[in-house]
Amino acid sequence: MLNRALFVTRARRIPLRFVRTVVFHRKRKPQRPDSKKIDSSLSEQIKNLEKFTQQVQSIVNTKQDLGAQKKTIEDLHIDDSTHDPADEEADALFEALMASNSSENPLLLEDSPSTQSMSIFPPAEPHTALPPSIREKLDPQTVKHISVAAGANWVPVVDRLHQTTGLAGSRPIDVVRLVTKIPRPQRPLVVAKIHDMAMSAGLLENVHIYNTIMSCYNMASATQARPIVEKLYSELQAKNIKPNLITYSVMVNLYSKLTDVDNVRKFMQQISSEGLVATKEVYTSVLQMYVRLGKYEHVLETFNTMKFLSLATAPSSRTYSSVILIDVLNNNVEHALALYEEMVAKELPLEPETYLALVKGCTTRRELIEKGWLFIIEYYSKGFPMDARVIEMMMALAVKDSDLSLSRALFVGLFDTLTKAEGRLVPPSPVALKYLFNAYAFYDAQRVPVSRLNPQVGGIAARTFDLCDFCFHVDAPPFLPTLHVDDKQALSEARALLQYFLAKFPQQISVEVLEAYLLVFAWRGESMVEFEQLWNRHTFFRGQGVTVEEPDERVQEQPAAGTPTLKYPRNDRLYNVCLHAARVHKDVRFAQKIWTERGRYRKTPEFQSLSPQKQDQQDFKFARGIVSVFAQTNNVVDAYQVVLSSQRRFSWTYYHLKELMLLAEKLGYASIHKNLREVAHLAEKRQRKMFVNS
Repeated sequence: MLNRALFVTRARRIPLRFVRTVVFHRKRKPQRPDSKKIDSSLSEQIKNLEKFTQQVQSIVNTKQDLGAQKKTIEDLHIDDSTHDPADEEADALFEALMASNSSENPLLLEDSPSTQSMSIFPPAEPHTALPPSIREKLDPQTVKHISVAAGANWVPVVDRLHQTTGLAGSRPIDVVRLVTKIPRPQRPLVVAKIHDMAMSAGLLENVHIYNTIMSCYNMASATQARPIVEKLYSELQAKNIKPNLITYSVMVNLYSKLTDVDNVRKFMQQISSEGLVATKEVYTSVLQMYVRLGKYEHVLETFNTMKFLSLATAPSSRTYSSVILIDVLNNNVEHALALYEEMVAKELPLEPETYLALVKGCTTRRELIEKGWLFIIEYYSKGFPMDARVIEMMMALAVKDSDLSLSRALFVGLFDTLTKAEGRLVPPSPVALKYLFNAYAFYDAQRVPVSRLNPQVGGIAARTFDLCDFCFHVDAPPFLPTLHVDDKQALSEARALLQYFLAKFPQQISVEVLEAYLLVFAWRGESMVEFEQLWNRHTFFRGQGVTVEEPDERVQEQPAAGTPTLKYPRNDRLYNVCLHAARVHKDVRFAQKIWTERGRYRKTPEFQSLSPQKQDQQDFKFARGIVSVFAQTNNVVDAYQVVLSSQRRFSWTYYHLKELMLLAEKLGYASIHKNLREVAHLAEKRQRKMFVNS
């Protein structure tokens, strides 16, 4: 499946067979060589060799003279793509020399009357030209480390310089050119010694070399780089060396990685006040900082600035991908889709992660399920790898589409493929297992999934069903050997699968998987008693006086029956699952019990460590759940009391109160209905005011 088998319908037959034709020629008898001609040829080639050697030496001397003339050039505009004409001519001479030594007339230099040892094979040279003041310090053994671009190792080269005379006799521009030759991943490994040698040689005298060394330090860990880069920046200022745009860019990049918003704004203001224009790289650093901080509005603001400021600052494909991902995380799927259309219109290449983020966004809207499948198909057509992440996204689409059969088949196929690839039983990730339990929870037999409506998606589903083998291994999970199951069979299969994973792969049962499993019985369970039993069996309250010894916050027990189980400490998400169960089963008693316990949970260090904004978000979600339980059980007054007591803290809009308002009107609670309308009106008025102020 992972080798793109899902998208293949039939292998093409090759009707013709091609056979290599071999023609044999009669070998001619070799002619006796003429000794006079051989001697004449050897003499002529030796003379040519000496002439070539003189020409090469002349070119080398010319090159040294040119280097002396350019000794005063001190700028950073180095074009690595250009070559010295002298180098090209020397290479051409060497090529001609090698071509003159044919196999028919070998040049036997050892038989020459010359007393000097000669070799047509030159010593190892760096794969890229180095400044003469640095090249002359490197012995042949050291140069071998960088003679070939692929796999070049510059660490021993810099070590050799550091152990000998360092950078004495070099110029600042030589140091800059040296650093630009070193691959970026290796620069943090050698920058400390280059910095030390530059200080010893007294070369820290202009902004270009400061920028170069600061940039190299900035490629390392930001926390390690900060004190050094800040010291270098202060040192530069103390010497009255004027920083330039590159200097400010380095500082913005450093503080962006440290999420130091104040310092980022300080240097961005410095760029603006000096009449400079921040580059695309600078804006990208700022944008990524806001992504790490989760400040969605600032991400969009920075992104729009990049788009509309100039062509030079236009966002790259990677930047578009980052914003699309944060759009999805903030449930702004429509904006993510609009950015995708922009990328297509601008012919920007789309990365695999971009497609997966778009698919993830489509899984949040049922009306976008078909579009999500089309992104999967487009992803496949681009030749991107069909790995486990893609199968998981396909499962997420099937879950949202209530396509339980396809979800099961995809999970089995993934389990089968991973097992055969490793030669042992290898389960899918906890993410895939969570999606499988979600498929049981949200299955709707009345819904017609996209796989039955869209021929392309239907082809993928048909191929998935063809590849589905429930008995792929002797210890395969206990799926019912049928592609389609009903509600009762789904519940039985979910129970069996949890016990299977508890016994064989307990590490796959994360707290998110447990949440998904509990949701199955919250939405589709046969009774509230069964849900409470699962709740007490797999979770525990960790409050005052409760100690957890397990480092990963899981407690394993061994019941009398011998079947292992797993217990997680209760958290906000698990409490919300309980409210789903109470609402579906219309059990006010259990909802009130959970409400009381969650009040104690709010006093735990886990909850208190959250930011006030995060605490409010979780409390508001739980309050909406409680109100929904009361509304489902016709407890209008209790629900109204919850809203009334929290209206100053939470924004109860018409969207949140619609169900309760309809119930109040239906049951004749006219005053409550009126008051709820006023609460909603005031909440929306406050929201509009906040939007205008922002």
